Amino acid sequence: MRFLALSICCFAILWTIAASFDPFLNDSVRVFKLIDVTDRSGGLPDKQPGLVTEYRTSGTSVLSKTWLGVTEYRDCKVFDLRNWSCRLNDGSGVFRMSEGTYSDSYSIDGAYSAMQLEFFIYACRWALQGGFVNGLFACAVGPFVT
Repeated sequence: MRFLALSICCFAILWTIAASFDPFLNDSVRVFKLIDVTDRSGGLPDKQPGLVTEYRTSGTSVLSKTWLGVTEYRDCKVFDLRNWSCRLNDGSGVFRMSEGTYSDSYSIDGAYSAMQLEFFIYACRWALQGGFVNGLFACAVGPFVT
């Protein structure tokens, strides 16, 4: 019983670290989006996880990678990985990283960038809506595979 309790405590510590930091990302930065939920019928959480986007600079361009693919933005002003500004390829909006904080002019209403830990806590709350066992598994592995 002691071993089980110790194992659960160690896993909880590792999960919190993995959900809070990106120790292996030196050449890119990830942005986690949350979306406000307006219809909370059925006890749904008040925020829903959105896209996770990884950004990387390449000269005067910025590359963005999501599960949808990789996009290169060339109309950019790049100082370093944590400080840059770009215009969307169609010219309809601007997005930037300033001192490691992401902002944009085109997100849908109610969408905002969140801290990594906050994103995974909401991801867990949504995963648990689909059933306890499946939700617990999805929650447990989420920070390690996202």
